[in-house]
Amino acid sequence: MNDRLVTAAAAALLALGAVGLLVQPDPYQSISRPTTEDLGPGGYAALRRWLDEQGVDVVSHRKRYDELFDPDRLAPTGNLMIVSLPQRFRARVNESRDLADWVRRGNTLLVMAAINDAPEWSELGSSQNLWEGLSSLADLDADWLVGFEPSGEDGPLGDAEESSPSQEERLVIEVVPGHPLNDRVELLEGTPRGTISWELVAGEEELLLGLTEPKNVERYVWQKVSGAGQIIVMGSGSLFTNASIGRADNRIFLANLIRRHVDVDVGAVIFDDMHQGLSALYDAQALFADPRLHRTIAFVIGWWLIWVIGTSNRLRPPSVENVAPAQRDYLNAVGGFMARRLTASDTGRLMIERWYNEVCSGGGAPATDTPDWQELIAVPGLTREMVDPIQTIYRQACKGERIDVLALHNALGDMRRAIG
Repeated sequence: MNDRLVTAAAAALLALGAVGLLVQPDPYQSISRPTTEDLGPGGYAALRRWLDEQGVDVVSHRKRYDELFDPDRLAPTGNLMIVSLPQRFRARVNESRDLADWVRRGNTLLVMAAINDAPEWSELGSSQNLWEGLSSLADLDADWLVGFEPSGEDGPLGDAEESSPSQEERLVIEVVPGHPLNDRVELLEGTPRGTISWELVAGEEELLLGLTEPKNVERYVWQKVSGAGQIIVMGSGSLFTNASIGRADNRIFLANLIRRHVDVDVGAVIFDDMHQGLSALYDAQALFADPRLHRTIAFVIGWWLIWVIGTSNRLRPPSVENVAPAQRDYLNAVGGFMARRLTASDTGRLMIERWYNEVCSGGGAPATDTPDWQELIAVPGLTREMVDPIQTIYRQACKGERIDVLALHNALGDMRRAIG
C-alpha cells in the first residue's frame, strides 16, 4: 500500500478524534435562555421589542461587569440592569464587586431568581449556583441567606420527581397595595411552579421590603437599598420572559419599575446576556483586531525565518558531485551544441549527403555533396518508392524549409536495413 495513503488516512483519523474530543454536545443548545435574542418561551426578545417600541434605550450587555463603567456606552447613574439566576456562566468574584460598586453609584439591579418557579433554563443549574449568585450579585449577607430553606427536599433545581397536576399550576403572585411599584398592579403570573418551594425569613427586615403578600410565609419580591442605588430581587425567573410578559399585570409592574428607576434622558435598561451564553468576549472581529494576536503571529514567523536561515538547507545552492565526465556526457554536450547551432534544414541536408556518400563510397564512387538519385535507385535493395521521399526532403532542406528530422532519420534507417 502507498505510504502516502497510509499517512493521509492516519491523519484523517487523528483529526476526527480531535474533533470528537474538542467538540462536545452542548446541553444548552436546544433550551430557550433569558437573552435578548432568544425567541423561545424563556427568552427576552419580546420584552426588548416592547421596550424599543416604548422608546426606552435597551442595551444587550455581552461583556463582564467592569464594562458597565464605560462612559462611552452607559451613563454613570440612572440605569436598570436585569440579571437572571442561575447563570449559565457564573460571575467572577471581581465581577460581583464591580457590579456592587456600580449599583451603589446610583443604579438599580433587578435580579430574576428562579426560586419559586422552574423555567427550563434553570433546570441545568443548581441550588448552590442560585444561592451563591444571590449572595454575591444581590449583595445579601450570610445572615439573610440563612433564612432560605427549602420547604421540600433539598437538591439541584429540577432534580425532583415528576410534578403532580396541582404543582403544575402557574405561579400567581399577589402584590402589596400602596407601594409605588405596585400601582395598578394586582397579580403577577409566571410559569408553572417547580417541585421545590423555597421560604424566606428575612434576618434584617429593616433592609428588606417585601412587595408581595405573604402566603404561607413566602415572599416573591424584595427590595433592598444599596448605597445610592437599589436591588430588587424577584423570586421568579419567568415573569418577564416571552411566555409570561403578556400575562396578568407583569408589564405594568415592569413599567412602574422603569418609570421610577431609569433616567428617561440618559438611562438604559441593560440585559445581562453575557452570563447566559450570549458573549462578545470571543467575537471573531475582536480576535483578529487584537494586537496580541498580531504580535504572536509575528513572533512565530520570525522564529520560523531564523530556523530556515540558520539550520535548513533550503536557501543554500545545490551541491554538485565532482565526477569525471564519461563518453556519453561528451556526446550529449556535442549534440546539444550542434542542436543549438544548426537549423533543421541544414541538419537534414547534411544527414542525406553523409548517408549518400556512405552508400556510394562503399561501391568505389568518389564522395560528392550532391546525391545522384538515379544511382541510389540502382543500389540493390532500394526502390524508387523509397528514394523519392528522401529526394523531396533534400530539395526542401536546400531551400531552407523546415523539415521533420526525426521522420528523415527513420526513413534513412529503413533504407540502410533494406540494403543490408
